[in-house]
Amino acid sequence: MEYRIKKYFFLALALLAVAGCRKKAQIEIPLGVNNTEIHLKSNAEGWCNIPVYSTVQWTAVLEPECSWAGISPTSGQGYTEIRFEYDANLEGSPRNIVLFVSGGGYERRILITQPAN
Repeated sequence: MEYRIKKYFFLALALLAVAGCRKKAQIEIPLGVNNTEIHLKSNAEGWCNIPVYSTVQWTAVLEPECSWAGISPTSGQGYTEIRFEYDANLEGSPRNIVLFVSGGGYERRILITQPAN
């Protein structure tokens, strides 16, 4: 009789352990982007989406400020896509801009280049 009780006790304990292991794993990414560089075409205006993954509030800014490019939204939390819009480069020199995404003590930077026409 004692053997049966121990057997059922260990069986119940094993079932509880297995049931407890079925918890979904969650990976916390405080702040992440999927690119560190983006290369644009020179002779066309356009846009691209830049994914941001975060568990913290973040803000985004372009440096230096310019008239040929813009971003939206400039803040968020969780998974968000920043839309980067740009004009064609009709000038004779290449241009560069940096997108800074920061929040929760973290900073990510993406160098965006556009060659001369």
